[in-house]
Amino acid sequence: MHTTSKFLLGTTCLVLMGVASAAEVDVQDMLKQGVQVGPVTPYGELKGEAAAKKIMFEFVFMNMIERKPAEAFEKYVSKGYCNHSHLSTKGVKSCADYEATKARWVNNWSKPAQPGEKVEFPQYATVNGEMVTMYGAGVDIFRVHDGKITDHWDASPPAEVDVKAHSPEATAKMNKVIQDAIASGTAVDK
Repeated sequence: MHTTSKFLLGTTCLVLMGVASAAEVDVQDMLKQGVQVGPVTPYGELKGEAAAKKIMFEFVFMNMIERKPAEAFEKYVSKGYCNHSHLSTKGVKSCADYEATKARWVNNWSKPAQPGEKVEFPQYATVNGEMVTMYGAGVDIFRVHDGKITDHWDASPPAEVDVKAHSPEATAKMNKVIQDAIASGTAVDK
């Protein structure tokens, strides 16, 4: 029997999702809806993986929607946190620590949302073990260990980059391959 690796299937799904995985949402509407974790990762999720993904969506929701970044850091982020993002390190150091990253989030997200304010909010995430990849205005990878966020990496380019989308025909063919693999049970490593 042919099997498709979790990595390959996940990567294929990411290519297909493109920018459609981020949505500009109204902050007040999101407050009413509460935390949404999006669909299950295409190749499945173990209980611990689903919990890690939920932690990430709750953390982002508490920061960007509820506007409680200090509380979100206290609740969800390890004191040994390392932010490897090029946006935080500026190429000068290997990582920004807990306090530096928390200060940046508090500065960016502490102001109350204005009526009608919209934010780019991730709508989709994949998870593989402790690694949660969130797709929003950019691509962010987090490590969640023992219920706390311990690391962050940006997988987005440091500047805006335009990437041509796949043709609708190519996307439809790839979607069919993925759906067939999921339906036949070959989408998960055996």
